[in-house]
Amino acid sequence: MLAANRYQLDVSDVLKRFETVIDSFVQQGQLSPDMYAKQVVPEQSTRFEFELAKYYLNKGRYSQGFEYLLDVLSKSLAINKETFFIRCIALFEQFKKFADVKAHVKYESLVSEGKRERLFCYW
Repeated sequence: MLAANRYQLDVSDVLKRFETVIDSFVQQGQLSPDMYAKQVVPEQSTRFEFELAKYYLNKGRYSQGFEYLLDVLSKSLAINKETFFIRCIALFEQFKKFADVKAHVKYESLVSEGKRERLFCYW
């Protein structure tokens, strides 16, 4: 996904072909009792989801892009990753004119939660 985003490659067919594998990876680690899976996999899947969001938004597939982006924003709060949080805010702001009302409401709610919990100090 990094290469696809960096070099503007079209990998839509590959994403479609591996859709079930991707969904499984994104969900992996949430229910696992394994310590590695609880600590490392969520960060890796969050990074992958961010790249998916970026890809879909750049391709004009806004519904999918915002779905992944808002999931990453939510997960970044859960795993306390300021870098993901800030990158999500920047990406959302770049494409916010294409977001529907539901995405705007969820985005505002997640950003407010970050402020309320004082997880990130850049405000």
